[in-house]
Amino acid sequence: MEAGPGPGSAASRADGRNNLQIRTLICERGLLHRADGSARWCQDKTCVVAAIYGPKTTLGRNEDPEQAVVEVVFKPKSGVYRYNAPGQTENLIQKIIRNAVQGVFVASLHPRTAVQVVIQVVRDEGSVLSCALNATCAALVDAGVLLHNMFAAVSCAIDKQTGALLLDPDASEEKDALAVGSFAFCASGELTDSGSRLVTSEAILVSSIHGSMDIQQYLTMLELARQGCQRIAEFTRLSLDKVFS
Repeated sequence: MEAGPGPGSAASRADGRNNLQIRTLICERGLLHRADGSARWCQDKTCVVAAIYGPKTTLGRNEDPEQAVVEVVFKPKSGVYRYNAPGQTENLIQKIIRNAVQGVFVASLHPRTAVQVVIQVVRDEGSVLSCALNATCAALVDAGVLLHNMFAAVSCAIDKQTGALLLDPDASEEKDALAVGSFAFCASGELTDSGSRLVTSEAILVSSIHGSMDIQQYLTMLELARQGCQRIAEFTRLSLDKVFS
């Protein structure tokens, strides 16, 4: 499923978006037949594929007798070892995604097993961490893994020249930013008179910041990210409706 950047005021960014617009979203599920679940998530030119394997027995390796363990493998595009967003390394991204999955996965149902998340960056043109998180959530849903909640993620940046907040920054905006933040919020279903919808909660699942900002800037960025995640969640629901209708 594909969705455009949505309505907004006059363009003020190099790619034609205003400061509060998200790039065009694309989500496809069930791409990899050997995986238990898979998804391709694109935010314009940034594209990530996520695959889920398991829950499966660990044969004593990293085994937990009370719950499943989560393993994450993050693979950059071939030949690329540094990311557009400063401070993001493979090990850090793996840790962030593992913590996010552990925060929503009902691991107690699968003791002595492991769930492996394999993420392949196809192209990094900005906001790769939030794109990887969204791909992971879509792949978990495709695998039928029981979750307490789904989640949605988005990145924000503070422009170094103007101090403006930019939602879903691209590579050039991240490079020139005073600070970059990636956030994920839990999202759960809600029934309304007009049907069902996914609603983001106040619960922050991921907050990863690189750069410097004051408390007020952080709180403003956090609220903008929550609003952006709500739009991501709405897109996710629409893509699920298309698959399962």
